Amino acid sequence: MRQREELRRALAEAGEALAWDVKSATSADPMPDVVKDLKKLVKAGAKTLKAEVAAELKKKNSEERKLEKTVEVLTTLSEKSEKAFPAEISYSHTARDITQGFFTKTEEVVLEDVSQTKETLATVEKSLNRWGKLRVQMHEELQQTDKRLKVLVSDLEPFVISSRRLIDELLLTFA
Repeated sequence: MRQREELRRALAEAGEALAWDVKSATSADPMPDVVKDLKKLVKAGAKTLKAEVAAELKKKNSEERKLEKTVEVLTTLSEKSEKAFPAEISYSHTARDITQGFFTKTEEVVLEDVSQTKETLATVEKSLNRWGKLRVQMHEELQQTDKRLKVLVSDLEPFVISSRRLIDELLLTFA
């Protein structure tokens, strides 16, 4: 129900921006023009989402190498003298949140001394396996999203048909 209301609001905003009220008032059957607009919007939205998914997949593919490099840097820092501190390091890893789902979290740490560096190194090394599992799960989820977007764009008719009643309601409110 909530998704339907969000879709209705989004279509209403699109309708206002694309002057569906004018089409509704000046045309005996505005539906073909509105459907054409809707298809363009869905294609553009899917294209944007596909680009975001592709960028995130690219990040996920290099994340493990970057974490290994972080371990190397922390190991080197832990062997330095106290003169090397304070030092700042940042690294990114996959995380999961109940409300947000999977996301990439960036940790920024200011290392004050060797002992803090060793603690951070131990934490990162201990977490690598868990982060790896989350990364694989996120990667799979991104690939599934990419597949769904391809299906959506290749066959818009089911979406348009399912939205038709909402569009009719909106056109009536615009009239």
